[in-house]
Amino acid sequence: RAAALTYQGALDSAREYRLRGFDEVERMLRDNYVTALLRSGEAVQAERQVEYFAGAWPEEWRAPLLMGRLEVYRYDLPAARRQFEVAVQRNPTAAEAHVGIGRALMARNSFEEAERRFRRALRLTEDRSAGAWSGLAMLALSERAGEGRARRFALRALEIDPRDALAHHVVGGLYRRRNDVDGMLYHYRISLQREPNSLPINRMLRRGKSSAAELLAREDLSPPAPLQ
Repeated sequence: RAAALTYQGALDSAREYRLRGFDEVERMLRDNYVTALLRSGEAVQAERQVEYFAGAWPEEWRAPLLMGRLEVYRYDLPAARRQFEVAVQRNPTAAEAHVGIGRALMARNSFEEAERRFRRALRLTEDRSAGAWSGLAMLALSERAGEGRARRFALRALEIDPRDALAHHVVGGLYRRRNDVDGMLYHYRISLQREPNSLPINRMLRRGKSSAAELLAREDLSPPAPLQ
């Protein structure tokens, strides 16, 4: 929430930059503002910002990127993919868009294509894309004898972004396989803080007669012992 307020304050003076011909400053601020709003759960305000951006700069590559980011938050991965593909058409080096396309492909079991997207994002960012590492971790988790790589890739993602939603999803899955329910819930809770509409986690919670809202409300979960 504090980050969102910081960007909101910066945007109050961004119009002056636009008047001086430096509207790239405003575009960058609005991009970061959308991220901050989604991370604080303010999806309605984020949607308004995305709509404003798309109206002000309809041909800019970040317009579909932001729309895709919003669709990931809603967990509508097919809709996100459509937006990310437009972003890549406009800017082939948009690593976040490649990651988003990879996640949508992975959800459709197109694992080889998804892996190519994730590795493309890593090349574009010199191995600094948390989303790409966590995507590779999820792919590894789906393979036989892939737990070691899943753990390694997820931890690499968390070094870059300690609250990456998909990385915590993977780590929670690893604790689940060890029948460590508290460890699983601890990491799933962090994942839901970024992506509360995550379909796989919500399905799992419903099978256990629980919900995302109940898990997010829990304050009693402590960090589990590190995975070995």
